[in-house]
Amino acid sequence: MTPDSHSILTTDDGTIRSELKRLLNGGLLRVVFQPILEFRTGLITAREGLIRPPSDSPFHHAGELFEAAERVDMLWDFERACREATFAAAENLPPGEFLFMNVTPAVFCDPRLIDELTALCRNSARFDPSHVTIELTERSEAASMEVLAKQSDRLRETGFQFAIDDVGAGTSGLNRIMRLRPNWLKLDRELVSNLHTDPFRRNLIQFFVHFARLSSILLLAEGIEREEELRAALELGVAYGQGFLMARPAGVRQAIDPLWYEVIPLMRDRMEARRFEDPRMAPIGELSQPLVTCPATTTAAEALRTIGSLREATALAIVDGSRVLGSVMIQQLKELGRTSPDLPLSRLCHPGVIVASPDMTVAETINWAVLRPDHEIMEPILVASEDVVGLLTMRSLMVAAGKMRPEGSPHTSSLTGLPNRVQLDFQIQRRLDRRLDTLGGIVDLRGFHAYNRAYGFDMGDAMLRQLAALLMIEFGEHESDEFIAHIADDNFFVLTSRRDLKVRLRLVAAEFDRSRGQFFNADDLQQGSFVSAWRGPGMTVPLCSLRIFIVPEICGVVQSSGDLLDLARRARRQEENTRIPSESTVRTIRLRRGGKDGRREAA
Repeated sequence: MTPDSHSILTTDDGTIRSELKRLLNGGLLRVVFQPILEFRTGLITAREGLIRPPSDSPFHHAGELFEAAERVDMLWDFERACREATFAAAENLPPGEFLFMNVTPAVFCDPRLIDELTALCRNSARFDPSHVTIELTERSEAASMEVLAKQSDRLRETGFQFAIDDVGAGTSGLNRIMRLRPNWLKLDRELVSNLHTDPFRRNLIQFFVHFARLSSILLLAEGIEREEELRAALELGVAYGQGFLMARPAGVRQAIDPLWYEVIPLMRDRMEARRFEDPRMAPIGELSQPLVTCPATTTAAEALRTIGSLREATALAIVDGSRVLGSVMIQQLKELGRTSPDLPLSRLCHPGVIVASPDMTVAETINWAVLRPDHEIMEPILVASEDVVGLLTMRSLMVAAGKMRPEGSPHTSSLTGLPNRVQLDFQIQRRLDRRLDTLGGIVDLRGFHAYNRAYGFDMGDAMLRQLAALLMIEFGEHESDEFIAHIADDNFFVLTSRRDLKVRLRLVAAEFDRSRGQFFNADDLQQGSFVSAWRGPGMTVPLCSLRIFIVPEICGVVQSSGDLLDLARRARRQEENTRIPSESTVRTIRLRRGGKDGRREAA
């Protein structure tokens, strides 16, 4: 990067060295910390220590500090001061949080580094090596890969975690990852920026997600600045993140907005719940068949004695230490046990075994498996993470693929495309488990069955799709923690943590009433009613309207969608002996103590 005309980097080396010494000798470097969030919980799991120049320094930002120190051969002294300052400030990190620190390649290769880091931990009341992650930056390419690899091995042997920073930028390429075997990969901001609009970026990050799963590496997206980028990262399966969206670098105990503690896990749960809506998203770990593990030196006869009478096992995984060599089907093993009992298992397995992570989806596995040569296409797939999980046959995979119907999934409404009862139960249970403050909205159509009888089912379906669209516009496109379901004919349900649910449902009701002109003829519209033979000939029914009930507290009231339906039925009964209104209504269900297990029930 070329310095601007006002930068101290445009001056002579003597001036730069003098200013650096002033900062180091005076202990003037500032340390700030940026939180790193675990998306599963939405909680801060670690903080990255970052160096900032003091406000009166001619250095404009941290990048100029490091560039200047490297230029005047003070990089070791400068980074040592940074590490000491970071450790001192990090003593006040909240309990349970880990520390991330940056190290340039030149300093990383210095033989003094690990001894110094070990001493800093030994003198710390807060940290041992397992609580510290060293990030290798991509500042220069000067360092030898051989030296980097030896130093990263030694770092891990000492107990420190090791991360490669800026993956996707500069020199942090695949070769560096392969040689250094990090514990963490940090995806560069350049990859994360506009992730939600760029299919190429999504494909590349999806590759890193799969690679990280298979290699037991933790993947972190840095530089998340927009909610759309966060959603896309969660959808792709990224497990950790940091960025200005959640928190900017600040003090050691900076808290993030408590809303993120709820929103991020809910966003992640929503992505995870897609496997109920779309069979392609089902993880293959759920499809795999159990199998037994045996060393490669085991003979066929010994393997048969090992598996004994295990009826549920269909295959045997053959391993050499921690390395999976392949598999053999139990039936094949039994035949070989009769003909070649002394044959070692290493002679039985196919060398081109494919090993997949249990978190991989059906769709991903199919795309992966079909890349094999034709003669291997029907070979089973071993499902393994740290341990072998099971065996996935191509038959099982094809059965799952057969469920990928374009017309929808068994857990969404075929009419509106909204999640159905299975998904609603899933979402209710998630909120109960997390004790989230959740409001419920129950929405149905008055006179809907009579309308079907008078105008026909096609028109009734069109009315339901219109209502679903209005609900989606209000609740399905903006808030990550909101959920809409369509169950049983004209019953719709909304779950949200926002307290303005009643106001928003009134807007939906008003818009529905305005849109009724497209569903009724001119005479019925003018009269405000229509004639139907639903419950007898010539029955006059008011124009269809929305009947909406607000459940002000889900936790302690409902355990499942059945409870919501029961609340709706009881609330409707209260309306049976009253005049049917011609406009949509929104009412709150009053709750009282005294239900089952001490739960509340409708008054």
